Amino acid sequence: MIEFIMNNIWAIVGVAGIGGLLSLLLKKFVTDELMTSVSAKVFWVGKAAGVFVTAGLAKWKWTKSIWNSVLEPYVVILLRGIVMNLLNGFVAGLESDNKDLKDK
Repeated sequence: MIEFIMNNIWAIVGVAGIGGLLSLLLKKFVTDELMTSVSAKVFWVGKAAGVFVTAGLAKWKWTKSIWNSVLEPYVVILLRGIVMNLLNGFVAGLESDNKDLKDK
């Protein structure tokens, strides 16, 4: 183990230095206002993509007769029930050891 550390000391120092610098920069520049702004933009992009998909599938000759009444409700339930809960659970797991991040 000591030999490994001695052979890679500059890599270890470099990674630690870059990590420390990155941590300082993130604490200085990432604010609640910036995160709110970015979140709003991400939501807008996602909503625009959803509108694009549903408008396209409602007009496509193979899906237009069944998209709105049959397929779309199940796609929405699938996305909301599984994908959103998976992401929410993942984030909750990441926050589990850091009380400062909870309820933000």
